[in-house]
Amino acid sequence: MNSMTRAFVNALKDIAECPICKDDFTDPRSLPCIHTFCLHCIARWGRDKRPGDAMDCPVCNQTFVYPAGGIEQLQKNYYVNKLLCIKVAGDIAAGTAAFCDRCETSEQGAAAAAAVDTAIAYCNRLPEEAV
Repeated sequence: MNSMTRAFVNALKDIAECPICKDDFTDPRSLPCIHTFCLHCIARWGRDKRPGDAMDCPVCNQTFVYPAGGIEQLQKNYYVNKLLCIKVAGDIAAGTAAFCDRCETSEQGAAAAAAVDTAIAYCNRLPEEAV
């Protein structure tokens, strides 16, 4: 891998990483300050909050109001989700993707394809309708 490709891959990994769990985002949600977190991470962060309560961003400490409909009402970050899709596709192309996200056995197949808009990797063993 040349240095430019390595720099791109490292930048993409950085963008795709939740600042709370330090893993790839799952269901990325944005706060009003534009920082993004996994839904489950920001839900844990504000587990003692109720709708209407003030809550601080874990990164910049900017205060926002806990959404009236619950933390699930935070805006989905479609941009980050698309970057995750690109990352998964790149990992598969480079042969560095781990395993199928849909296999439920300990014998997961190596990831061979990715869903276009969900950043979920699939192996070749799944029936077409399962993808």
